[in-house]
Amino acid sequence: MRRVSVVIGLLLFLAACAPPGVPVADPNYDAQGPRFAAPSQGMAALYIVNADRPGGGAPNLNVSIGSRQLGDLANKSWFRVELAPGTYDVRATSSTGAGRHYVTLSPREMRFLVVYVRPTSTVGVEEVSQEQGREYVLAGPRAFEKQ
Repeated sequence: MRRVSVVIGLLLFLAACAPPGVPVADPNYDAQGPRFAAPSQGMAALYIVNADRPGGGAPNLNVSIGSRQLGDLANKSWFRVELAPGTYDVRATSSTGAGRHYVTLSPREMRFLVVYVRPTSTVGVEEVSQEQGREYVLAGPRAFEKQ
């Protein structure tokens, strides 16, 4: 009985140490995002975070901006994308549904969106304050964007 408990404990420990369910960015590239540097001249920066929201979960979500597929976000992982000023359709999809949010970006602006699964299994996409967005970004790794 004691052996079984030790084996189960070891398996749980190893599972907790496993890497996230999606590829994460190179550590040097990852470090650039949390510096929250101003976007390039004439561009805007958009952070998108898979946030474990109260009353919701955080399974992997596939994120796109218009027809551009960014990739999958695991719990607490994030993307930083520099975009030209304009209005963008940001979508997040899971096996149970999809959500979208339109965001209008101005030059040199930095905005934060969270994607999450609601208790009803529908997907939410919403904007959060810069303060809250920065907290989410600092809590997790930068995800690897599809090329």
